[in-house]
Amino acid sequence: MDLADALRVSTDEILGLQSPPVESVPVSRRLMKRVVIIESLPEGVKKRVIRTLDDSIKANTHLSILDD
Repeated sequence: MDLADALRVSTDEILGLQSPPVESVPVSRRLMKRVVIIESLPEGVKKRVIRTLDDSIKANTHLSILDD
């Protein structure tokens, strides 16, 4: 608990049981520009783009953040 307090995160985040709140994750302007573009796409295209991103992230990380 001391470590969680020092890092200002929850113990669940340290144990990998919970993802950090979205507002605590820094986002670059470059990424935000792409997010805005993706949000403006037709729903079907948006789903395909997000599925492709999810697949790329899963293939390049060992994180399970996309398993929700």
